[in-house]
Amino acid sequence: MKKWMKRTALAVLTYLVLQTAWLVVEREWRRSKGEREFAAAVAETERTDPDWTWEAISAKRHAPPPETNGAALIPRIKSQLESLHDTGFRATIPRCPTPPA
Repeated sequence: MKKWMKRTALAVLTYLVLQTAWLVVEREWRRSKGEREFAAAVAETERTDPDWTWEAISAKRHAPPPETNGAALIPRIKSQLESLHDTGFRATIPRCPTPPA
């Protein structure tokens, strides 16, 4: 192999290794900077609004009355569907007529 070809291959390989190292270092630098900014934002938010977390907000919410709470219907609907399924629910579903071709 000619000397200039070896040097070119070595130069390209060196460039690729240095470029990869630069990208890894830059990524880690940006990640650590982002983590510091996030920690500062969380600290500022906790200082200005101590009840900003999801748990605190959810604890302050008022539950809707049972007659208007749709989530309370889910267990009832589920039990009714299970009882229908146990008694042959699929057999009671009417078939739609196929449209004429």
